[in-house]
Amino acid sequence: MGWSWIISCYMQLTLLLPFLLMIFTKLPRAASSVIYGIMIVATLGVNMWLIIDNETGLIGRFDREYFLNNAFLEQVFMKPWF
Repeated sequence: MGWSWIISCYMQLTLLLPFLLMIFTKLPRAASSVIYGIMIVATLGVNMWLIIDNETGLIGRFDREYFLNNAFLEQVFMKPWF
């Protein structure tokens, strides 16, 4: 099952949703916007670091064997138990 990683992502987002909603409803709008902005910038920074470190990305490797033996998916998508 190559698609089973989505189940762990969905579960993590489901567990985070109450805390994200609490930030949005309990804090003033400016403070929650700053917190969400920091989260977005941190996520983009981690993704950029992983792309640069693993040499993957939009213009990565385009050879046929690289995609057929799932090496691309193993580098891009993290296993849920990792």
